[in-house]
Amino acid sequence: MIESKLPAGYGNITPTSPAAQLFCIAFSIFGIPMTLLTLANLGKYLTKGYWMALACVGQEMRWRPCENAKMPLPTLLVLFLLTFAFGSLLFYQKGKGFSVDDVYFSIISFATVGFGDKFPTADDPLRLIAMVCYLVWGMILMTTTFSNVSSYLRTVCFQL
Repeated sequence: MIESKLPAGYGNITPTSPAAQLFCIAFSIFGIPMTLLTLANLGKYLTKGYWMALACVGQEMRWRPCENAKMPLPTLLVLFLLTFAFGSLLFYQKGKGFSVDDVYFSIISFATVGFGDKFPTADDPLRLIAMVCYLVWGMILMTTTFSNVSSYLRTVCFQL
C-alpha cells in the first residue's frame, strides 16, 4: 500500500545490540502503559467535549452527564467512518481511490497491532505531522470504543 519513512508497528527497524534490546525492553515496560493511560485520558476528554458540544448546540439535557458518562456507539461509528474517509485522502495512492488496504492499515494501526506490512510515506514534514495526528486520533477513538464496549459488556454480565 504505502512505503515507509514512518514505521507503523514492528516495521523493518530492529535493535541489533544487547544494550539496544535492553533499552527497548525498559522503554516498553514504562512507555506502553504510559501511552495507554494517556490515550484513555484523551478519550475521556473527547467524551466530555462531546457532551459539552451537545449542551452548547442547544440540545436540552435533562440530566447532567456523570463523571463516567460514555459517548454513544453510533456517534463513535460516525467518527470512525469520517476518520477512515480522511485517512484515505491523507494516504492517497496514485491511481487508486479508497480501498480495503486503507481501512486495513487504519484498523491495524489504531489497535496498535502493527504487523509491519503496511507503511505510510511522509514526503514532507507537514504530511508527517498530519499522519501522526491521524494515527493518534484513531488510537484515541479505538480506546474510547473499547472502553464503551467493555462498560456495556460489564453491565450486561452483571445483570445475568
